[in-house]
Amino acid sequence: MQTKPHSVFLAILLSIVPGAGQAYNRQYVKGLLIAPTSALLFIVVKKLLFRHDILLVSAAQAMQVLFISMIVFIMGTMTFAAIDAGMIASRIKRGEAVALGKWF
Repeated sequence: MQTKPHSVFLAILLSIVPGAGQAYNRQYVKGLLIAPTSALLFIVVKKLLFRHDILLVSAAQAMQVLFISMIVFIMGTMTFAAIDAGMIASRIKRGEAVALGKWF
């Protein structure tokens, strides 16, 4: 039985969208965990900064913190997802058996 070649590069590239690299590696549950986690982190930071009952900082400062937090969370999630997808894809490419929930 001939298997379709598995691309490490494509798995990493797809990780631009958190969880897509994991889906490419056929680790769908892991992909479904990573994608909403990155969105949830962003929402939590936004809610903490823009509480209507308490304004902890000025609006300009809140926007700066939100922007920096957004970059950190998104880049952190993307980096984590890309490393995981690349390492799992390389194992798949070598023909190793990879459990569905295996990380790195």
